[in-house]
Amino acid sequence: MGCSSSKVQGRIALDDGLYTSDRRERAQEKLQQDRLAGTDTSDVVLLGTRSQAVVDRIDELRDETFQVMPHADLRVVRRTPTPEGVIATVFTTGALTATLLDVSLVPGELEQYSGCLMHALAFVFSVDLARYDEPESSPTSVKAALKQFKKLCDTTWCIHGTPIVLLFDNEDAFARKLANEPLWKSFPSYEGPRDYSEDWVATARNWIAARFYELNMDASRNMYGHFTHMDDPALARVVSAFVQDILIQHALMPHHDHDHDHSHGHGRRFSLGFGNRRKT
Repeated sequence: MGCSSSKVQGRIALDDGLYTSDRRERAQEKLQQDRLAGTDTSDVVLLGTRSQAVVDRIDELRDETFQVMPHADLRVVRRTPTPEGVIATVFTTGALTATLLDVSLVPGELEQYSGCLMHALAFVFSVDLARYDEPESSPTSVKAALKQFKKLCDTTWCIHGTPIVLLFDNEDAFARKLANEPLWKSFPSYEGPRDYSEDWVATARNWIAARFYELNMDASRNMYGHFTHMDDPALARVVSAFVQDILIQHALMPHHDHDHDHSHGHGRRFSLGFGNRRKT
């Protein structure tokens, strides 16, 4: 079963023909102006069960001989601890330099990082699909992730149409487990096919994804989705493409202004929030 990515709840699809060459040139020109002005460095905040796995996969890009994703346009520059003890991974993607901050959050702790989140240009939230059969009381479960995602969507720092990328990770383990632990046993409202097959797996994972998408009540928000797994060679490329897509859209917005008030969430910060994380 291969990985797939899509844009949902949005107005445009992510593909090579998304923008005319003229629009791309105008967007890249504005991003270049940001870089020259020193405003292109962005904070990327990880919250989640799969955050370390994602960091490890992105960190492989520090190896100059790493050729699995030659078109990823994503390179890790360095990893350093912050004064707060958070590990910061600095990487570049196109015209953007981003700082990946793994804050190791668990449900209920979003508020203490509101200073990082409220100025985000976008969020990325990860979900461990293989934890679909765990109860909501388990901080690693899909049910707990749904609760936290709703909280994120409803918070004051995730308004003004802030884009969200949903990464549904561990889909290979999800597919294996589904044969013995049908989705309907954990989610009685699931009414999809119950005979195990590849189509059944796709229907089940899409049904879970839909439960997250429907929590978004902001019609102006673009949402992206990507199913991934531990050996997904496309993950860095997809994250890179999402980042650049969001930046180009932002650069082309009529309100784009280097002197814009960052308190309204449209600053040059890019926040990646990865779901609910297990404490270790």
